[in-house]
Amino acid sequence: LAQLAGDRFCCGVEEIYGCTEGGSIATRETIKNELWKPLDGLTVTQDKESFILTGSHLSEPIHLQDQLVMQPEGFKLVGRNTDMLNIGGKRYSLADLNLKLSEIKGITDSIVFLRDPLADDRPVAIVVSSRSEKEIKMELAKKVDPVFIPRPILIADRLPRNETGKLVQASLIKMLNQ
Repeated sequence: LAQLAGDRFCCGVEEIYGCTEGGSIATRETIKNELWKPLDGLTVTQDKESFILTGSHLSEPIHLQDQLVMQPEGFKLVGRNTDMLNIGGKRYSLADLNLKLSEIKGITDSIVFLRDPLADDRPVAIVVSSRSEKEIKMELAKKVDPVFIPRPILIADRLPRNETGKLVQASLIKMLNQ
């Protein structure tokens, strides 16, 4: 989409990363680089498992609610803290797992979620697909650590979307339990 917009308007497309507490934090030119570069006067550092933003306009350091991968030239945004799966001492983004699943050929709709978001549990998935659960697991294993492969992966005719097209946790659980 960024490439299309850049081509259509003959310009670069720059994204801004920020948060309510800190304002604009970093930018990146989406087409050219996946790394975010902090704006002048801002510093992002890591302290144990959290990431801290400091800057002259801030009265105190801010703990960011995102998971990042720090690199000398900038950082990569991995996902929200509330989005992170932690299984067997390994961490992975639930949003990225959803993306990887939806990219598998033959899947027309899908959702990966946790039965109980408060439990440290394995993700489950419901997919609309012409492929089998075994085939989907094999394809997903090529893209993610096997520990994060949803179990079970339920093949369905459709996802239980409400009238606005959203997926409600209770409907997903009900479908899994049928």
